[in-house]
Amino acid sequence: VCYIQRMKRPRRPITIEVLEECLSYEPDTGLLNWKIAMGPKQKVKSGDRAGSPKGNGYMQVGIYGNIIHAHRVAWALAHGVWPIPHGIDHINGNRSDNRLCNLRAATQAQNMWNRGAPRNSTTGVRGVRKHKFGGYWASIGYHYEMIYIGYFQTLEEAKDAYDKAAKKLYGDFYTSS
Repeated sequence: VCYIQRMKRPRRPITIEVLEECLSYEPDTGLLNWKIAMGPKQKVKSGDRAGSPKGNGYMQVGIYGNIIHAHRVAWALAHGVWPIPHGIDHINGNRSDNRLCNLRAATQAQNMWNRGAPRNSTTGVRGVRKHKFGGYWASIGYHYEMIYIGYFQTLEEAKDAYDKAAKKLYGDFYTSS
């Protein structure tokens, strides 16, 4: 008995040239469209919209067996280079908004600075937590360090203190929560 292991088909490397051959990008709307028919039995026709939503809010595109975030494809088509070594930040925080005016190159740290309060936040304000004896603590993370801002009687005072520190540390990458 001879057992033959089925090998996965090797994936075609995705280059800027391959993207330009397969997709068109509309910078004003952020939409990607197919230039050529793709897939088994040519299910995708030329002119069809490319990309589908992923569970985490990002759009993704499948090309020759490779899955790529749509914002990376949009950046590569608009600028002619991959967004490496940096990533891409969605300025307005909407992960499916791939308009060119909403995308900017960012380090991983800068990308993390541009986000709102975590879903499990008890106060609904980023960087502010309730103190067990009343009042609120404010602190901010910056380059692997947690910086204590202070203790405040009201949520508004703590939020204002956090906002002030975040604007100073994060600059243009700060988004108010």
